[in-house]
Amino acid sequence: MHYVKRSFIFTDSFFTYYGVGSQDPLFCFHKVIKVNNLQTRIRNIVSKIIENTEFKIVDIDLKSTSGRYMLRVFLDSEKGIIIDRCREFSREIETVLDAENFLGENYLLEVSSPGLERPISQDWQFRKNMGRTIIMTYLSDQGDKTL
Repeated sequence: MHYVKRSFIFTDSFFTYYGVGSQDPLFCFHKVIKVNNLQTRIRNIVSKIIENTEFKIVDIDLKSTSGRYMLRVFLDSEKGIIIDRCREFSREIETVLDAENFLGENYLLEVSSPGLERPISQDWQFRKNMGRTIIMTYLSDQGDKTL
């Protein structure tokens, strides 16, 4: 099978593909759709596990490299999350993932708080952090500025 020689760039939160020549961009789109579907299934699993708790999903990051998935689940609450709760949630999530076997056996799972470097993206996170002092660096016409 021959593919039309063309260049393409496709980026989303999981992969960035650069291709020139005989690489088929449709394969790339298929892979992204597969990962998005897995992420939706994982979000549903995690939502069920935390539904009767104070915790919320901040983000789920799923990457595939060399046939191995790296799954990062970021959880938080208005009171924060401690490492023991992350460990408990990790075990519960791992149990379901292993039982359903849709990531296979070759995956890494990390459950943690979002950390300071992760952007605030949900209303409750803004409320949680109101009144705290922050240092903000931004770009302006005159270069970096810090407040």
